[in-house]
Amino acid sequence: MIPRQATTVDDHIRRVTDELLSALAEYQPDVMLELCDDNDESKATMRHGAVALCIEGESDGRDWHWIVRADSCWMYIVGGCCHTGWDCQGTCEVFRADSQQEAIGMAPDDVKSTLLQMLARGDRVIDNQLDW
Repeated sequence: MIPRQATTVDDHIRRVTDELLSALAEYQPDVMLELCDDNDESKATMRHGAVALCIEGESDGRDWHWIVRADSCWMYIVGGCCHTGWDCQGTCEVFRADSQQEAIGMAPDDVKSTLLQMLARGDRVIDNQLDW
């Protein structure tokens, strides 16, 4: 897991994007390359604005939930890891959709409700410390 150092919204988006890259690199490398500007895994950089929504997860706790925009589709990505990070024990599943609403609809009901509330408020990221 990447240390919590986000102080601005942009920092927060960068941090959750880095978490997504870490999860995808370990479990879904083809999807990671699809979402990145550079096809070299060693220096992959997520396209600006690719992460539309994110509910932060925590080690050995709640899963991460991302709504992501790729060139040809939307994705709902869910994953979690243990206290040592993504490279030990974790999961990362990718579900493809034709629209952002369809991607949100693939999430479990409690997560879907939170994602829809975030979308309505214009929030891109919700902190895992919050009671959602």
